[in-house]
Amino acid sequence: MALQIHLLDYGDIELETSFLVLGHECGRVRRVPVYGFLITGGEYPVLVDTGYRDNAIMESLGMRGLQFHDNRVENQLARHGLRLGDIRYILHTHLHIDHAGQDDRFPMNTTVVLNRREMEFSVSGIISRGGTILRTFRYPEFATPEGTKPVAQTLKRMKLDGMIIIGGDGSFRGAQKLEAKFGLPVIGIPATIDNDIPGTDVSIGFDTALNIAIDAVDKVRDTATSHGRIFVIEVMGREYGLLAAQVAIATGAEEVLLPEIPYNLDDLARRITQGYDRGKQHAIIIVAEGAGKASYVTFEIKERIQRGVRMVVLGHIQRGGSPSGYDRILASRLGHHATQLLLDGQHGLMVGLVANKIKTSTLEKNTKISARAVLRDSRLMEALV
Repeated sequence: MALQIHLLDYGDIELETSFLVLGHECGRVRRVPVYGFLITGGEYPVLVDTGYRDNAIMESLGMRGLQFHDNRVENQLARHGLRLGDIRYILHTHLHIDHAGQDDRFPMNTTVVLNRREMEFSVSGIISRGGTILRTFRYPEFATPEGTKPVAQTLKRMKLDGMIIIGGDGSFRGAQKLEAKFGLPVIGIPATIDNDIPGTDVSIGFDTALNIAIDAVDKVRDTATSHGRIFVIEVMGREYGLLAAQVAIATGAEEVLLPEIPYNLDDLARRITQGYDRGKQHAIIIVAEGAGKASYVTFEIKERIQRGVRMVVLGHIQRGGSPSGYDRILASRLGHHATQLLLDGQHGLMVGLVANKIKTSTLEKNTKISARAVLRDSRLMEALV
């Protein structure tokens, strides 16, 4: 059967001419069609470009998206009797959002093909962005025999030479399985706001989360002081309280509750009351989520102190946002070293920063760090307050 090429209409975009040619006809608006192509007649249907996701995304970029129901990629494919899962290969002419804005809606076994020059620019401009650029997330099925099969198929199809795994304890367990079961060379880079990975003094993301939490607590303090209130502020840290301990030190909090250290709320209430008796105008209590929910701590304090008590749960606000300068430099240093290790034929290792020097350690180690650093900072908190 001869190959056939079908035109797919993904809608239009209205934008200033200066978006197309820098500085040209500023203020003049043009309407640009967005097309894709479907190639049929071969062993599998092939899609060229997937269009942009929705109009709201284009508006956030200063453009106007004109994509209607019929323009969506699944509806364009349906006109030819196909579904998203029927597409085995996606070819991209560019990685711009209007060409590759819906790739993540296709199954994991869909192969995305780029030209080499496009790959060279695929990480350009991402250093200021938080989150995962690859849109990767937890895959608990990997722990089961059924979940392992599609991983094996994907590795065989992609013909990977190696992989750099960025993450925490769970990611590194997955990395060990990739190497042990499939023989894929891997290098681990620690990235977790808990900062609980052995073999490094600091993991990517910790400094950013710390500074986000500090900024939030500083803002809450203004309200606490104005109204003479007690604020209970919950930060992340389910099993490891280092983030909470350092937030407390950096913000001058009156109290901190950590998973590693037992506490007595009667004693806490007594110390808070004594602080007000000495002339304090507010009280900030930092609570690691693993030490107790802010709602519970707030209720118990209200039962013991006749003052206004409010709670704030920072939650996932700590996990996003633009990375701090320290995290950007740390990620660049660790990423460069990890890449060099793979190119040199070394694998099964994690790269970390110890005493401000890049160090390597084996991935096959106990991934539960001791509470030594938390206890150290807790003692510092006691001395400061």
